[in-house]
Amino acid sequence: EWLTDSVAGRALAALDEREIAWESSAVVRLDDGRVIPYQRASIDIGNAANRAERQLIERARVRIVDAELAPLRRERFQREKELIEAMNIAPSFNETFEVLSGVDLPGLVAECDQFLHDTQAMWDEVYTETVRSKLRLDPGEATRADALHLLRAQEFDAYFPSASMESAIRRQTSEMGIDPAASGRIVYDTGEREGKRARAFCAPVRVPDEIYLVLRPHGGQADYRTLLHELGHALHFAYTRADYPFEWRWLGDNSVTEAYAMLLDHLMHDAGW
Repeated sequence: EWLTDSVAGRALAALDEREIAWESSAVVRLDDGRVIPYQRASIDIGNAANRAERQLIERARVRIVDAELAPLRRERFQREKELIEAMNIAPSFNETFEVLSGVDLPGLVAECDQFLHDTQAMWDEVYTETVRSKLRLDPGEATRADALHLLRAQEFDAYFPSASMESAIRRQTSEMGIDPAASGRIVYDTGEREGKRARAFCAPVRVPDEIYLVLRPHGGQADYRTLLHELGHALHFAYTRADYPFEWRWLGDNSVTEAYAMLLDHLMHDAGW
């Protein structure tokens, strides 16, 4: 699975670089004449307490995505599909994924449908009450922009100051008996920077010796949770045994590293923590 993905990734690298370049340079033009970097659009939507402002930015974001980003992604996916199917591992793109990953896609669809059915009543209750109480909106009126603002949860900002986020998480990790920098193997990049991607990520460049944790701050509790999540990934890679073969250090089921990430970010749901 990794080898197939790597072969396709090498062939698609130019298209990926084109998209990255677009994201770093694109601007969103609002109806009122203002211009903001595309990478900041979702951050600004989440921070906009005024609903009209959220919708204004979201409309402009959608326009540029539909006109410029979506065509880039459609082209990349079509090319990826052609590359994978040309390998003749299985008759189709989806069947190739199933053969390589061991995941039964129709079975997964059935499990997801069942999950949605089993949790529908819970969702309806929580969604309706939350949208009405937090956003002061009719549940049927809420949009993606409203969701970004709701999940931003600005009412908790006083308890999650941005200036002390990294130091607080490092201190808490140290109190668990873990070196948060893994003797310098983990490099933190948690500051604001022009052109920086809005989505946080962990880049294990050389496992376990060179791991980068990258986060562009949005503000408040979401940043703390995100940092804990990416730190789970970083600690997993940085504390992997160096004498393991490459496959054991780098490859394998992605759910393993996600388990470490989820373990740490779910500390935010623990009252004692």
